Amino acid sequence: MHPVLAKYNVPRNPFEPVPLNPVDNADDGRMLVPVDGFANLDPLDAAFQSASDRGGPVFVMVVGASGSGRSSLANCVVARYRDHRHVSQDRFLWVDLRVENHNAHEHFRAALVDLEAQLDEKGLGMTDALRAEFQQCQQAAMDLAGERRLKNLFRHISTDLGKAAEPVAFGLCFDKLLSYDLIRIAFSVLENARAVCVFTVDDYGAKKIELIEPFRDAAPPNASKTLLQLGLISGAEIRRLIEDRWNFVNRNRDPIPPNPFPPQDVEQILGGLPRTVGRVLRMTGQMIERRAQAVDDAQPWPGNSQLGFSRQQLKELVQYFDGGQG
Repeated sequence: MHPVLAKYNVPRNPFEPVPLNPVDNADDGRMLVPVDGFANLDPLDAAFQSASDRGGPVFVMVVGASGSGRSSLANCVVARYRDHRHVSQDRFLWVDLRVENHNAHEHFRAALVDLEAQLDEKGLGMTDALRAEFQQCQQAAMDLAGERRLKNLFRHISTDLGKAAEPVAFGLCFDKLLSYDLIRIAFSVLENARAVCVFTVDDYGAKKIELIEPFRDAAPPNASKTLLQLGLISGAEIRRLIEDRWNFVNRNRDPIPPNPFPPQDVEQILGGLPRTVGRVLRMTGQMIERRAQAVDDAQPWPGNSQLGFSRQQLKELVQYFDGGQG
């Protein structure tokens, strides 16, 4: 067993800095703490409903710096859309692609391969006609005629499978977008599909001009569109992140043991500077891992006070990490 799990008697490290994926794991959704851009996602429901009324797609752009939680928020958007559509996990198709180059057509072909494989794997009514459409789209040149074929395919997936007694729905996520061409093609080929399409974008100057502003100003036909921005957290938001994560992981214990990071000290010391969510979790995650490995006593927290962090210890560790040592 990992030292953190054994020494702190927890099923998972509450401060592990990895993307959360509520599409596949409901507990990951409950680990998403409502701070920064995660604080108010209600406008998404309005966008979903608007798209549903039109019978069209929803486009969402998630913008933030590295470590801000872009991937987690993108996954949250997709899971929220699936829940809005009342589609079970085993009848939801989800393609998550990392954008590696500027070839937008290549990424849509990769999405088709993944969608076809999921339809087969889940046994969701892949007809001979639909399979032939997949093959034609994968082989066709991605010119205007190819885009029309792709638009028809996505419409058929959305309408033919979406009207089943137990409907099927799908979502696409393009991570770390590089060019607007991919957005343009998505606006076109998904025009008649009831689906969600999420783009994640690095938050720096050139991307604002090349991607963010054009997306904000665009008016894709028959679609709803939302821009979500992630930034930095500090003070009370950092405290809430550390408190809520600890409390959720320990939710089945009565009483919930005290947090090894005293909340008031976290707010004043760790929260003294603005940081991304990822940076806060990397710092606290490494602190708790190193402490678990350093303490030899087998007695777990909270019986073993050595596993906690005094105000002075926290101050020294934050200075250590802020000095570029961790």
